[in-house]
Amino acid sequence: MVVVAVVLAVVGAGDHAGAWNDGSRLAAVESLVDRGTFAIDDSIYVRVPPTVDGMPRPYADTPPALNITGTLDKLLIDGRFYSDKTPVLSVLMAGLYRVWLAAGGPHAAERPDLFCWFLTLATSGLAYVLAVACVVRLGRVLGLTGGIGAAFPAAFAFATFAAVYSRVVNSHVVLLAVAAGLCLALARATRDGVTEWDRWGRPVVIGLLAGFAYAIDFGLAPGFVLGTLGYCIATYRRTLPVALVVLGMLPWVVAHHALNYAVGGTFVPANAVPQYLQWPSVNGLPGSPFTEGIMTGGLKHSPAGFVLYAADMLFGKKGFFLHNLPLLLVPGGACLLWLRRKPDRAAVGFALAVCGLGWLAYAANSTNLSGQCCSVRWFVPFLAPEFWIVGLVLRHFPRYRPDLLWLTLCGTGEGILMFWAGPWTPWMVPGYWGWVAVALVGWGVVRYRNRERKTCETADEESAHGMTQVGAGSHPAP
Repeated sequence: MVVVAVVLAVVGAGDHAGAWNDGSRLAAVESLVDRGTFAIDDSIYVRVPPTVDGMPRPYADTPPALNITGTLDKLLIDGRFYSDKTPVLSVLMAGLYRVWLAAGGPHAAERPDLFCWFLTLATSGLAYVLAVACVVRLGRVLGLTGGIGAAFPAAFAFATFAAVYSRVVNSHVVLLAVAAGLCLALARATRDGVTEWDRWGRPVVIGLLAGFAYAIDFGLAPGFVLGTLGYCIATYRRTLPVALVVLGMLPWVVAHHALNYAVGGTFVPANAVPQYLQWPSVNGLPGSPFTEGIMTGGLKHSPAGFVLYAADMLFGKKGFFLHNLPLLLVPGGACLLWLRRKPDRAAVGFALAVCGLGWLAYAANSTNLSGQCCSVRWFVPFLAPEFWIVGLVLRHFPRYRPDLLWLTLCGTGEGILMFWAGPWTPWMVPGYWGWVAVALVGWGVVRYRNRERKTCETADEESAHGMTQVGAGSHPAP
């Protein structure tokens, strides 16, 4: 599984920016290393150099406007332009770029294609592979073996939009890897640590991962912090390990706010400050495309509008669930786990905090479904906690295993089309509603044909009471 993920990451890695989003991040990295500043005014991704025959260009040929305007994901602060992306990840990527230069690689201005390809592979591609590896391991921790043990990570790797976001530089798939590692660490947490690592090391690692998530996406930060703390309080039930978790979070939290303040003079996200997004047309280049009505930040909807928009994010033409078909098991599965698997309530609560709070925050503060991209890019990190729920459902309620196989089959078809089109596509998945209809009708048939498994499953659950519960109660004692 991991080997196939590596192949996809290498084959799919792009050698040019395809949108404002990755252009803005690459501009920040180039400027930090080559000019020693966060200001991106002179970056090739902002001031795109003239076309020279035989020389690679910073942006893709389509849409052609990118090679004229450069990225418009930028902020005007004290007369200079800055990337609107969170700064911590840009600093870390700048470190990778320095390694690239030290190894003899060319500067971004000389070979933007190699610069982009390297950073895509070293960040998004690597993050995708690590996320898949964590889910493979999570399946083993949950006790999933045999065919379903292989199908579980395959659904994550190939039947979702995870792979398509490995193709370009972006923060979302990096946060997915962090979230997958966090889920794995939490699933292995125990109230009474067996080793010194269990007592001291793992809580610190959990805190570091949650803190890193905070620094990558401030919109999802409350969910990751509250969800992690809630899970650890419920699992450890002691002050020391929870304090170690908090201690692990602090370096990333401090770094995020310090860098954010250094760039934007504010402790809130700089891209949520309306005046920073108000810049005029200069030298024939377009002015800011953002207005307070479409920028992310601030309440945007009436109560009825909020409900409709929030539902659209999950089940509309860019719907999160309908682009990740195996996750259709999550809503009902979470309810089932909560009602019938008390040891797994902490995991359900974690997933609800991360995904529920993140979804509500972006639903309240945005209007554009995350812009021109495949599904809702903000929700890529949700795949990790939701697949944790899927894994628990498969472990404790085996009658839903055929459901996963069917939804994975349909989702893989969608995933191939998404991977082929790329993450910044302005079009829906070809035959999107047809895929959805086939998946739902077929799922209904699978449910009908497997309803008799319920009796057998009940007997399995009764025998499971004799198992020793570890962590979230998700796997038998060795």
